[in-house]
Amino acid sequence: MVAFLHPALPFRAAPHGSCHRPPATCPRRLPVGAPPSPPLPSLTMRASSSSDVAALASAVEAAASTHLLALAADTTRGQPIEEAAAALEAAADARTGNRNARSGRLIGTWSLVYTNSRAVVGNTGLTGAGRMMLGARLNALRVCYDLGGAAWAEEQLSSLALLRVRNRLTGTWAVGPAKDGNTVEQTYAELETHPGGMKLRSDSKAVVDVTYLDDEWRIARAPQSRDLFVFRREEGGAGPEGGARQTTSEDEPTADKARANRQSRRMGKK
Repeated sequence: MVAFLHPALPFRAAPHGSCHRPPATCPRRLPVGAPPSPPLPSLTMRASSSSDVAALASAVEAAASTHLLALAADTTRGQPIEEAAAALEAAADARTGNRNARSGRLIGTWSLVYTNSRAVVGNTGLTGAGRMMLGARLNALRVCYDLGGAAWAEEQLSSLALLRVRNRLTGTWAVGPAKDGNTVEQTYAELETHPGGMKLRSDSKAVVDVTYLDDEWRIARAPQSRDLFVFRREEGGAGPEGGARQTTSEDEPTADKARANRQSRRMGKK
């Protein structure tokens, strides 16, 4: 029996095919005759610096040879990722009205590169199937948000017995009710398992706060536990303002090959 997403990652969803395009946020107007407030030097410098992005990329590259769940317990490799992510979050927090969940940058396919989530570590992935596999490893965890409101989340697992499993949850996503516009709510109604192609009903839900977002990186937190998720956009996922093409099962060999090539390049740098 398959367990589903841990309640620590709970969402309510938009109808399939619906398009969340909330009105653009208008800039705040100053009273007539009032001089603009001077910028805060420390915050402005922090928010505009690219050094934190470079630090995150460097930490992720250094940890590329360690599988996802092992990183949660590897302070040597995992701690630099957490510190770089926290620095980016602090810089983003210095900017008001970022509304990451409403940004076009959110649209696309994202690969998890780091998490310390107790739910994901405990389940050895999303569905809990990894707990039933001898020596299970979480090789990949991917999430896709479509411009029309569709979403999927996928885990790729392997075991000591050379068994390889791919499970995909499909459903919808929506912007949460939080005033800051950074909450993403997801509801998954179906689970498809491979090999076998079996389709099962699902009632999985998840809620995350997107605390940092740019063209390449997405940092998210579980609302209550504040567990960390660091995602990197997949190559060809989507442009900053473009819609995401839904990846199908036929696309998987190409996507797997691209990920393998990236891993080989990273290992070659060591």
